[in-house]
Amino acid sequence: MLSLAQFRMNLSALMQSPHERPFVCDGSPLSSSVFLVGFNPATRLESSFWSFWSDSVGFDRSRFIDEYKQTRKVEGVRPRLNAMVGCFPVGSVVETNICSEPTKKAADLKRKDRRTDVFRFLLQSIRPRLVFLHSNEPIKYFRTLLDTSAVKLPHHTPIETTAVGMPMTVCISEGPLFSKKVADMAALAKTLSAYIGSGHLAG
Repeated sequence: MLSLAQFRMNLSALMQSPHERPFVCDGSPLSSSVFLVGFNPATRLESSFWSFWSDSVGFDRSRFIDEYKQTRKVEGVRPRLNAMVGCFPVGSVVETNICSEPTKKAADLKRKDRRTDVFRFLLQSIRPRLVFLHSNEPIKYFRTLLDTSAVKLPHHTPIETTAVGMPMTVCISEGPLFSKKVADMAALAKTLSAYIGSGHLAG
């Protein structure tokens, strides 16, 4: 099994900026089973991504959230992500994006930063059981990874399928996440947590 040190070295080789934020999680990403996937991070922090990392325990989400709160008001997508993360077992969720360079607006992302190799690495290294995709761009991209292009992905409905040769459960939320009610996203996360916990998994 890949060690955290090996994981860090492999991921570092793909990152092109110290402010890239490939993911956020609580502890070891290799122990996670759930991906929450958006387009790209909206908030650039002063500290580098690796300042929150330790080869012994993984990522320090609590310290990340503390610095995030010092940088900007907790609004937009963040309260919805926090609510969803809280509905899954501790340490089981990786918050990630198909592009990892932070910009205030998605439209500000430069063409050179619209790389998805970091996301592909995370997907294939961690092999999540559940992938939740929010907003249209990540949904459109992820469809290109499905092994069967004809698979339908209904809004807020878990579907068992395979992507890049890996069995997984996929659920999408069309439209921007910030437009959804926090309570509604928490309720959906509870449903998804119960769904995968009951053994409903692809393969």
